[in-house]
Amino acid sequence: MMKKESLFDSLFQDVNRLTRKSAVDRALANLAQEQRILRILLGRENGISAQAALLYDDPQSGALILDELMPEVANTRLYPGEALLLWSTDTMPMGFPSEVLERVTWQRFAAVRILRPETFFQLQRRETLRAILGDSEKIIVQLQRFGARSLDGLCLDMSAGGLRIRMTAPHDYPLSAGELLAEVRFEFRGRSYQVSARVCHVTPAFAAKGSLQQVGLNFVDPPAMLQDHITQYAVRYDGDRLRRANG
Repeated sequence: MMKKESLFDSLFQDVNRLTRKSAVDRALANLAQEQRILRILLGRENGISAQAALLYDDPQSGALILDELMPEVANTRLYPGEALLLWSTDTMPMGFPSEVLERVTWQRFAAVRILRPETFFQLQRRETLRAILGDSEKIIVQLQRFGARSLDGLCLDMSAGGLRIRMTAPHDYPLSAGELLAEVRFEFRGRSYQVSARVCHVTPAFAAKGSLQQVGLNFVDPPAMLQDHITQYAVRYDGDRLRRANG
């Protein structure tokens, strides 16, 4: 059973809080300009899930204009003062708390006016986004070592900062945390990559021949394209978890 923990849980933490006015203004302006579809948790108790586009940012009045919610039944809960959590996973995850001010007509369409937040949350470090690979995303990783035989492993999960793999313990020289690898090779989404990496952790291997161990790898100067591809994949993965957790 999947643990009910998701991007939502990691997003709304103090470590990801932005309080500088310029940062909040910039983030909200971008969301409104793109009319980004936001996911919404409405209500302090027995909250319900919805989504809507952010239509307009009005800093002068301290309000945001949100399109009518979908599904339509969610609009019956738009009482003044009702709490809201709004977030997006389209690019880098971001979100903010708010509350309902009033239902309005905006440019001839039904909308809702909500309180403009002073606090914004954003996952700024790419490596905080991690995706677990399933059977359909099998990735074989080859580790090229200095002064030892190369090793093959199976990727278990990935982030823009590195990989976690499972492999048969080496028979010549054991891996240890801090070891710099000459090269790590793997294919991801139809592209081949060769990057330098450093071992960041290794689980103990049993003495028996052929025993398995897990190895964490941190990329060293990875190409931006690889980081972007992994980040996009991880965002989609965490978005799926978020939908299931709040479904």
